[in-house]
Amino acid sequence: LEAGVLSILFALTCSVVFLGAFEHWIGQHRFEHGPSAFLAAPLAVWAAVRFFQRGAATAAATLTAFATAGALCGAGPLKTGNLEENLMLTEAFLAAISVTLLTLGAGSAERARSAA
Repeated sequence: LEAGVLSILFALTCSVVFLGAFEHWIGQHRFEHGPSAFLAAPLAVWAAVRFFQRGAATAAATLTAFATAGALCGAGPLKTGNLEENLMLTEAFLAAISVTLLTLGAGSAERARSAA
């Protein structure tokens, strides 16, 4: 149940932030600034802490899919003037988030193993 709720919330958050879903309800250009890309980070951290490496890898892969799709479509907070810059900025963002998530997932798994 927890994994399902987390998956739905994470997918919705990523689609709103990176793809501009539901813009007619939220307002256009609401998430067009770089820091708003990190709105999905708390849910990704939840996945890494609760579901260890598997959750961290799944969250990183999901975030990669949505952020890359947004960069290719020219939508989301990581967009710039051209496609190459979009993809480079997205790559840097994903590298930072992925390393953080995988490290957190591994640390959480190690802590759980040592406590058991």
